[in-house]
Amino acid sequence: MVSYMPLGEDIKDMLIMGRLHFLLGGFLLFSLGALIADALGGPGGLPRFLTGYAVFFPAHLSVSYSNDLYDVKADSYNTPSPFSGGSGVLKRRPDLRRWAFILSVTLIMISLGMSLIFTIIFDMGVLFPLYVLMGALLGWFYTAPPLKLSYRGMGEISTALTIGLLVPMMGYWVMMGKLDPGLLPFAPSLLLYGGAFILNVQVPDVEADLRGGKLSLVTRIGRKRALRLVFVLFLMASVHFWGLYLMDLGPDGIDLLPFALASMVPLLASLPSFLMSTQDRKRATYMVTANLGSNFILLGSLNAVLLLSS
Repeated sequence: MVSYMPLGEDIKDMLIMGRLHFLLGGFLLFSLGALIADALGGPGGLPRFLTGYAVFFPAHLSVSYSNDLYDVKADSYNTPSPFSGGSGVLKRRPDLRRWAFILSVTLIMISLGMSLIFTIIFDMGVLFPLYVLMGALLGWFYTAPPLKLSYRGMGEISTALTIGLLVPMMGYWVMMGKLDPGLLPFAPSLLLYGGAFILNVQVPDVEADLRGGKLSLVTRIGRKRALRLVFVLFLMASVHFWGLYLMDLGPDGIDLLPFALASMVPLLASLPSFLMSTQDRKRATYMVTANLGSNFILLGSLNAVLLLSS
C-alpha cells in the first residue's frame, strides 16, 4: 500500500528545500546596487525598489529548487551544512522531485512576468526583461542539463558573475532607470567576494562532489588550498576598496571609507582559513561559517551606511 505524507508535511519540506536563509544574501546584494544608484542620483523611490525586488525574488528562490533537484546524486553522499550540501529533502522525499521542478519553473515564469510589468510601468526598455531571463537561465543551468555548469568547471565563474555583478547590477538598474558606469568602480571587489562565496560553499562538500562527479575548483585543488585562496580573494577585495578610497577614485557622492573599513571584516574573519587551513571537514566548516557570516556583516554594514547617508 502506498502511503502519503500529510499536506502540511509536504509544504514544510518544500519550504525547507527553498533554503530561505539564502534569500537574505540576495536581498542585501540587490539592495547594495539599489542604494548605490540612489546615492548617485537615480530616480529611486520605494515603489521602484519593491516592484524591482519582486522581479528578482522569485528568480532567486527558484535556484534553490533547481539545485536541489539536479544535485540530488551528489547531495545523496553528503551531510548538509547551513550553507552547502543541499537541503537533504529529496534524499528522504524523492516523491517531491516533480514538485521541485514545477516550483522552480513556475518561479522563473513569475519573475519574467514581473519583469514585463516592471518594464511597462517604469519604461525600462526591452533589454531589462532579457537581462532577467539571462540571470534566470544562468541560475537554472548551474546544475541543470545540458549545460550543468558546476559539473564542468564553470560553476565558479558563473557564480562570481551572478553574485558579484548581475544581482547588484539589477538593483542598480532598477533604481537608476538606465545602465551606466556608476557601479563599475565597485565591480572588482564584488566579483572577488562572489568568487570567495562559491569557494566557501564548495569547501564542505569536497568528498560528496567527487563521488557525484562534480568538477569544482575545490575538488581540483583540495580543501586546504581553497581555504587559503578564500583569504587571498578577501585580501584582494580589501586592497581594491582601500585603493579606491586612498586614491579618490570612487564616484562623486559616495564616501568609500566605510567600504574600505567594512572590507576588513571578512579579511580578518578569514585569517584562520589561511593560517590553519585544514582537510578536516568539520573544522573547515567552522571556518566557512565564519567566512560567510562575515560576508553578511559586510553587506549589511554597507547597506546601513548607504541608507543612513541617503
